[in-house]
Amino acid sequence: MRLPFAVDFGRAAFAVALAVLLYFVALAETNRAEQRETAFTVPVQTVNVPPVLVITTQQTAARLWMTAPLNVFTRIRPERFTA
Repeated sequence: MRLPFAVDFGRAAFAVALAVLLYFVALAETNRAEQRETAFTVPVQTVNVPPVLVITTQQTAARLWMTAPLNVFTRIRPERFTA
């Protein structure tokens, strides 16, 4: 049985690739990245100090700036960060 139209696989593959690209562009535009300061501070820990060096002043805490999509800012927690 013959189809009433001819199938062009090159054009079909191009259309699928274009649709996937358009989907990811639309997804990126609706969930843009933004840079914000976090509402919490993270304690600073000193690691990998050579034995010949001495720490004279302890660091207290650091406030973080993040660049992330908007939907990520609602899920961030202070225990996920180290400084």
